[in-house]
This record gives sequence, structure tokens and C-alpha cells, in this order.
Amino acid sequence: TNAARPTLLAANPGVEQSFVSLTPPSGPVDRFDLFYWSIGRQSEEGFEVLMPGVDARLSSRFVPGSYKVEGSTDSGEFCVYVFDPTGPPKRLAMNFYTVGIGMSGAELAEDRHWLETLELIEDKLAEHGITLDRQQLGYFSMSELEAAKYGTIRNYEDFDALLRLAQFPSQPSDDELLRLNVFLIDQFDIDGRSVLGLAPLWGIPGAHGCRKGGVAVAAGEMLGSGFFVLDESRPECFVWSPPDDCLLYRLGNRNLAMVIIHEAGHFFGLLHTSEFDGRTFDAFDDTPECHFAADPTYPCQDARNIMFPMVREEYDPSFSASQLDLIMRNPLVQP
Repeated sequence: TNAARPTLLAANPGVEQSFVSLTPPSGPVDRFDLFYWSIGRQSEEGFEVLMPGVDARLSSRFVPGSYKVEGSTDSGEFCVYVFDPTGPPKRLAMNFYTVGIGMSGAELAEDRHWLETLELIEDKLAEHGITLDRQQLGYFSMSELEAAKYGTIRNYEDFDALLRLAQFPSQPSDDELLRLNVFLIDQFDIDGRSVLGLAPLWGIPGAHGCRKGGVAVAAGEMLGSGFFVLDESRPECFVWSPPDDCLLYRLGNRNLAMVIIHEAGHFFGLLHTSEFDGRTFDAFDDTPECHFAADPTYPCQDARNIMFPMVREEYDPSFSASQLDLIMRNPLVQP
């Protein structure tokens, strides 16, 4: 390889495959490191990925040179893609699937509200040194039956099934494989909770057609809308005629852009900076912690971070340096 961090993707949908060993130029990798997140190993439904050096603590182990990989399969063929970037990471490509939002993929690509959302995504990524690759954006439409079934996601099983609908390229190139699949659905209705997006925690880059192969966001609730919602954190708002300050204005396109980037962060392996339980936080030293994240009025310091678990429109959020380092180590961010 030419890259210090090559990525190996075992991809053969419907066939069981797994990596057994990996030997970089610096010598064999310990089995503990091979089988856990320190090497970015993720497996699901015929896909498995190794992302050597995704953990900064081990990055010195992975240098350009000859790598040896061994694997097992229940087929007569072991199919492996090797992504070998030749330059620094700088661009991100995406596929967008419209699911029950009242327009096809082709119509979405021309929609003025969507174009504004794309510009907001582009600007936020650019703040962090990442270019949204406009030439590598794919647009796809679900069938009427699929849109009716998955336009509203009501449980996690439906979410998993939705992600399996992503199309694996018939003649895959790096540009086609290394795109983040984003499903734009109408809404989530899971146990009556307000959810704007879902993602696997650490997805599989290059995997299309499995439940770790993308993210979903409630575009139907946000795209093209400026709307009021009730402030559910205040008991005095639950009356027939609530005070005017109980109504909070929401900016749809801006929120949609931030939610897409937030869910992409989960796909890249990022946790929430703080959870609503007030006891669970991510492991980074440069992200603040908040014990009252569930209170939308509390001035949490990490509310200015993209991975805060709630959209707070009064702030312009960003990633921390440690979060961005992990993102840049993912093969979806290409040279």
C-alpha cells in the first residue's frame, strides 16, 4: 500500500466472511487489537471492515508497505476491497434516498429547500476542512410500497430493514463504494419519542445493503419548514392556551443539515458528548460534559458541539479537534 492507513473491506453480500489475521509492515497485530475497535473492525451481514490506525494511539503501527491479511469464508471466494488513499483526507460523498417525503430523488436534487440544505452542509463541513463532493452525490427513490412501509419508522427493526435497501453498485469503483448512504424519511414514531435521526454507532464504510450501511433522518419534519413546537420541558406549557414563550421556532433546512452531519458523526464512531441520563459522556478530553443535557434551557457547554444530543438553534455547533481526527481517519473522507 501507499497509505499509512489502508482500509480493507470484505464485501460479498449473502456470504459469510471474516478476517482472521492482519500483519502490517511493522509486524503482526495482537488478536485483541484485531478483534476490537482499536483497529476499527466492524462486521455485519456479509460485510466486514478493518480500518488500521483509526485509533490514534496505534497509528504508528500502520505505515506504507506490504500488508498480509488472512480470512475465512463459507464460499469458494473471499472478496476484499482495498482502499489505499494517496493523499490527505478532504472530501465526502453521499447517496440520498427519498422515502415517503413526497418527491423522488430526481425531484429532490432540484428542490430549492434541499439545495439550501446542501449549502448548509457544505459550509459546515468546509469549516472543518472537508469538501462536500457535489460531483459524487447520488439520488435514489424508493418504490411506493417501500415508501409506505418505511416513510414512518416505528421501531428499530424497520430502521434496520430500511438501511438494507441501499443499492450495492453493480460495478463498484472507490467513488461509488465510498459514499455515505442517507435515507430521507418522513418521520420517526418510536415509542412516542421525538427522534430526528438514527445511525449505527460506527457504520461500515463501503457497505451498501446492510444495517450498518447508512443513516436515516426525518426530512419530512424539517425540509422547507419554519415551524413552532411546544416547549415540553415546562409544565406550564401543557395548557389549552399556553403563553407565547412556550412556542419555540424551528428552522427546518438548517436543522436538517445539522442532523445529517450529526448522524454522520455517529456513523464515523462518535458518541454524544453527553447523554440525557446525566451520567454518560464520550471519552474525548476536549468535549465538555453536561449533567443536565435533557433540559433544553440549561446552558450546557457542549451544546455548541455537533454531537450534543439535542438541536440547540441558539448555537453554531462544531466538532472538537479529537472528534475531527477520528472522522478524518475514516475512509469515507477521501483525498
